This record gives sequence, C-alpha cells and structure tokens, in this order.
Amino acid sequence: MGIQYGLPYDNLLNPDEHNIVVRAWRMVHGGGADPRFFDYPTLLMYVEAPFQAWQDEPSLLTARIVALVLALGSIAATWWLARRAFGSPTAGAVAAAIVAVCTVHVAYSRESVTDVPLTLGIAAALGLMVTGRIELAGVAAGLATGFKYPGVLLAVPLVVAAWRQWRRLAVSLVLMVAAFAASSPFVFAHAGQAWNDFSRVQRLARDGWLGFEHDHATPIAFADRLWEALGPVLIVAAAGLVVALVRRSRTDLVLASFVLVYFVDLLTIRAHFDRYTLPLVPPLAALASRFRALTPVTLLLLVVPLTWSIRDTKDLTRTDTRVIAARWVDGHIPLSIRTAMSTGCAGRGSTLWSSPARSPIACSPPEAAIPARRRSTTTFAHAPCGSITSRRVTAGRGPGWPFTGFNGRVKVLGVVAVAVVLFAVGCGEASMPRRVAAYGPPQSCPRKALPGWQRLANRIKAPVYCTTWMPDPLDGVIGSRWNNIDEVSRDRSYLESWVWQETGAGAAGGELHVNLRGYPGRTAIPKCVDADTKKRELIPCFSDPRGHVRANGIDATVYTVNQDADQWHVLYAWRHRGSLYTVSEHVAPPVTYTKARRYLDRMLRGLVLVRPRAG
Repeated sequence: MGIQYGLPYDNLLNPDEHNIVVRAWRMVHGGGADPRFFDYPTLLMYVEAPFQAWQDEPSLLTARIVALVLALGSIAATWWLARRAFGSPTAGAVAAAIVAVCTVHVAYSRESVTDVPLTLGIAAALGLMVTGRIELAGVAAGLATGFKYPGVLLAVPLVVAAWRQWRRLAVSLVLMVAAFAASSPFVFAHAGQAWNDFSRVQRLARDGWLGFEHDHATPIAFADRLWEALGPVLIVAAAGLVVALVRRSRTDLVLASFVLVYFVDLLTIRAHFDRYTLPLVPPLAALASRFRALTPVTLLLLVVPLTWSIRDTKDLTRTDTRVIAARWVDGHIPLSIRTAMSTGCAGRGSTLWSSPARSPIACSPPEAAIPARRRSTTTFAHAPCGSITSRRVTAGRGPGWPFTGFNGRVKVLGVVAVAVVLFAVGCGEASMPRRVAAYGPPQSCPRKALPGWQRLANRIKAPVYCTTWMPDPLDGVIGSRWNNIDEVSRDRSYLESWVWQETGAGAAGGELHVNLRGYPGRTAIPKCVDADTKKRELIPCFSDPRGHVRANGIDATVYTVNQDADQWHVLYAWRHRGSLYTVSEHVAPPVTYTKARRYLDRMLRGLVLVRPRAG
C-alpha cells in the first residue's frame, strides 16, 4: 500500500529516489556503468538497472517494487539472524515481526533509496558472523557498504567474530574490500571525486541540517527516533543489549558491538533523520527476541508500531493534493489563460501565491499575485511543500498520536530509560535535495568585486561568499551604485544588499533585490522582531523550510517566510565550518517565485569563498 504515491512525479514521496532511478535507467540506455555521483555507493543503482531496461523512461514504480523485494529480504534476513543467534524459531519469528512493523522500515520499504538495502546487508552480515562464516560475512559486509557507506562499521563486529583467528580475519577484511570494490568500482576509479562527495555529505550530517536546531541532545534525539520506529519494544531490546554485555558470549558481543559502534557514530551527527537509525533495527530486534518468556508481551507491544505504520500508510493511499490540483488545471483551464493561485501552504505572516499555474507551487505575498503565463506540461520539480519523507509523515504529531495519554508519559519514560541504558554501556559520546545543474565551480571572485569582499573578510576575520553573478543590472560589487546596504554588526554578522527599482511616470515598475548575509561563529538561525504583531516578539528570522538545493559544494535549505530585510524574499541558507550564510531574492514584479528560484540557483552555483588575510 502507498507504493504508487505521488506517481508519476519522482519527488513527492522522497526526492532522493530521483538520484537512484534516473541513473539506473541511464545505465541501460547508453549511459554506461559510471554514475559520476558518489554521495552514496552504486550497488543499488546496479540492482535497479536491469529492471529499467524495458522502460522507455525512468520507472519509479518498477524501482519501488525492487525496493519492496529487498525490504522483504531484510525481514527474512533478520529472522535468520535471530534464529541462528539464539537457536530458536520463536526468536526468529519475533525478530522478523519487529522489523516488519517498524515504522521507519515500513516507510522506506516503498521507496527506492539506500537505507533498506543497507539494512538487508547488515542483517545478512551479522547472521553470517554469528554462525561463524567469517569469510562470507566479509563479502556481505562489503556488499552492505556498497549500498551505503555506513556499512563499513560492520568491520567492528567482524573483528569481534574472528577474534584470535587472525588469518581468517585478514581474509575476511580483504574480501570485504573486494566486494565493495566490485559493487562500486567507480568509487575507486574516481577516488578524488568520491572522497569529496563522501566528505561533503558527512560534513553536512555532522554540522546538522537546518531544521533540527530545536531537537534534544543527540543521544536523546536518536533514542526518540528509535522509539518512533519500535515503540515500547525498544525497552525490551535495550534490556537484551544489557544482558548481552553481561553475558558476553561471542554472539552477544557481535550484536552488541555493532549496536554500540553504530550508535556512537550517530552521536557525531546533528542531523537526526529517522532513517539513520534503520541499521540498528535488525540487531535490536534480535536482542529483543532472546527473552523466550517475554515473547507474548513483546508481540503484544508490537501492536503499537503496527498501528503507527497503518496510520502512516493510510495517508499514502490518497492521491497527493498537488497531483489532484495539477489534473484539474490541465482539464479545466485553457492554455491561453493567464492565472494566479493560492497554494494554501501554511506560512507565518503571509499566504502563499503562485508562479505559473502548471509549475511547482510557489510561496509569496498575497497582495503580489501577479498573473503568470502557464506552461504546457505539469511538473513538480521541487516538491516545494515538502516531500512526505523529508522527516516522515510523523512530523507534527508523532507516532502515538492516537494514544495521546499513553504516549505522553510512556514515551517519555521509555526514551529516558533507553537513553540511560545506552549511556550506561558506554555510549555517552557524542531523502533528493534538489540538485542544481552543475556547470563547474567558478574560478575566482571577479576582479572588480574582489577588493570589497576581501576587505569585508578581513574586517570580520572570517570567510565570506563573493557572488560571481547577479541578475542584471545588479553587479555584486560592494560600494557600487546598486549596493544600498553595506553593514557589519558588533557580533561580526554582515548584510550586503543590492537593489534596482524602476519608478516614476511612464515606468513599467519593478524591483530586483538580492541580499547576502553571514553569521561568523554561529550556526543557529537568528531571531528577528515580528513586525506583523503589536507584541513585537522575537521569532526566527527564517522559517517555513521547503526542501534543499545542492550546488557548488553547498547544501542550502530553502526558506519562504523570512523577516527583516529578507521579508517577502525566497532565501537559501547553509552552513560552512561553523558559520551560517544566506542569499535571498525578493519576489516582486517582474520576479515571480519561479524566476527567483532560478536566480538563486544560478547565484548559488557562482559563489566563491573569500578568506581573510593576515595583516
């Protein structure tokens, strides 16, 4: 159920599907086996590619069916892992049931992304380890890493499983590397690009996506994600982990070592996506299944995540309202008609209005509802109101919403209990973003603009971003006739603004307004005075995030409700080495929302980092 959600559009459920499916299709239609994309390895693309061979265009439904088969494989692999680990068919059945109703596993089982295949690889590799098949476990670990890089952490339980069997350990590690190389050969062929892509993704995860600023501390945040995935069964799994560390049999240590090393790795991440916890589900399910006397209780507790999964899946059986709107527009509004519309997307301080009626829904001031010419085909290129799984459908109400009284106290107690257990065993240390077409990074800041940006960088003693392109006639030169604001605050944050306006008798009217900001040494979104209310309370300067844009080594979050000098602007915000930066464009005639996004995309591609110079 829900597997056809959002079709034929490839980003209403999870925009990351586009990265996989399109490249898999190209591989069997003359594009070759080199994806030239290494945010994650290529094994899933190779698995999907044969099933795209008979498709005239990339088939998301076909790719999702393949992903569903892999998800069923991960359930079967978990059953085998638990049965082998504890020698009981009952244990296998309990562990498989836990994975089958896990909300995160269910959600990502219908999406052609790397998380569930990684989970399958982890379950299979751990099952081989506990049965003593060390060499095959090395191969499975390499294939798991071929699905997604965190599979490399399987090397830790592999060492535990082969302890004091040094020759077998060496062979298994060599086989692990060989299997990874065979499944993702171009990672080695383009080692420099692959390392840069991998490092950028890891840096972004560790810096944290904008939108997680108000989460709890990382251990509590990921414990909460696990609770949302498993419900109260997580307490049983945590108890199984404690027992494993007390008994310390080889099976116990294999399972516990992976759980601990993976959770410790999570503690370095400030982006608390629920999918990051998915590799923990098979070993935790196996640990929960060890208590034969608690089997009836464990199965009864599974009613909670089962209910959550049914609720979330029910939402995906309905047609996306954006698809319904597009169909109605196609059937009722002639192509010659110029239209404007309100999106109904919630925003602070304004209603959202439209770009072209058949273009992605836009977000702008209601009074500026300028007519726009309609396009000939309907597209949802940017899923502006957020994909379903950007933080999953649970955002805003959370699993357990139907059980408010139960969830209010038990969830808190459960999460605290799990966090205490994880700390007690030594773990106290610390979706497709929209990808802008790449034309290669600019070489340098333009000669005319460089002196001003260099003076700014020297003044604030921090890097700044020089723009190599702005919409004509704006020039990006500090001190030029269009540079209406050149301001540095006491905290070293800066605002550089360029404005062009056409006014006066006989003028057609119009405005171009671009702002660039920087907040050295801080990554949190600043606070601004809410000018729309009499209380004038402080609110976030940027809000209503609408997805991500990636270009020029930058992953930017798109904000559509902004304050202060960025009011009525579309704003891109990103982090770089402990500082926050933004660029924004005013949505006002002649600039529609769609045109503002195009301008921002191009500016993002053209940013050049200017570093301060000593002296």
